[in-house]
Amino acid sequence: MIDGMRLDPAIDRRTARFAERHFGFFTPDEAYGFGHTPDSLRTRRRHGVYEWHAPGVLRVAGAPRSWQGDTYAAVRAGPPGTAASSLTACALFGAGTPSLLPHIAVPRGSNARIPKARVHQSTIAAIDRTRIGVIPVTAPARSLIDAAATVGRDQLCEKVDAMLTAGLTTHDGIVAAVRRIAPVPGRKGVPALLSALEVWAPGLTHDSVAEARLFRLLRQWGFPTPAALYPIRDRTGTVVCEADAAWPALLVALDYDSARHHGPRRDEVDERRHAAAEALGWTFVSVDKLDLRPGGQARFRAEVGRLLRRAA
Repeated sequence: MIDGMRLDPAIDRRTARFAERHFGFFTPDEAYGFGHTPDSLRTRRRHGVYEWHAPGVLRVAGAPRSWQGDTYAAVRAGPPGTAASSLTACALFGAGTPSLLPHIAVPRGSNARIPKARVHQSTIAAIDRTRIGVIPVTAPARSLIDAAATVGRDQLCEKVDAMLTAGLTTHDGIVAAVRRIAPVPGRKGVPALLSALEVWAPGLTHDSVAEARLFRLLRQWGFPTPAALYPIRDRTGTVVCEADAAWPALLVALDYDSARHHGPRRDEVDERRHAAAEALGWTFVSVDKLDLRPGGQARFRAEVGRLLRRAA
């Protein structure tokens, strides 16, 4: 009993169970569904059991805080149709780190003032919406379009590569999303996004962000675009080796050495495969993460150029 009011503990248990699945947050309407009344909510707020987090959003006092929870609360504080967007949506998909304040998209024309959030007015079609757990969020392709207007080229390329490598969207899916929301050329960030997509043109696939970065550098240096994940076959048609990048007409291939795909246990297998390909006339250039950094690119660029010139 608080302030002479008899409180049903079952109501608090129902509220707590719901809040636990929703980052500690709930709305008054949800609380009423659990059996609360306006008076019982006021009483619990007065005694520090619940607290206002944002207009229309309550929080269980002492619930753990996280950027995902703050994003969920910001979305719930918005009007119907609100979703996490832009950099925040990308971070929820695992492409980059979250921004200091969550980016939230509200329906165009709504008068939404959401504290502790960056609010964008935007019309989002149903096809460009999804959910990550309990959080409404713009779909991966739409998230990249919105993020493209706020970040530089290098960060944008990293987000594009992370999304496509993870299979969250595709080159054609992003192009289709651009056409849905930016039929007229000139939307901020769209030219940069389409440029970032060039190494993912139909027919090109990469199995890591680093390999996608490798293709970007080759293109930047003016080398012919190699074939990605190219299967090298012997005279019987049997695949003896798969090159991360290859110029088949010149019998030159690149192999990216990463701990994930080429750890110590793989060394002997990789050497045998390379030897089989070299016996067929192929030349390999090994690449690692140091070669893709500004300080290590000169050697790698010179080696690739030398081999391509010699083979030609």
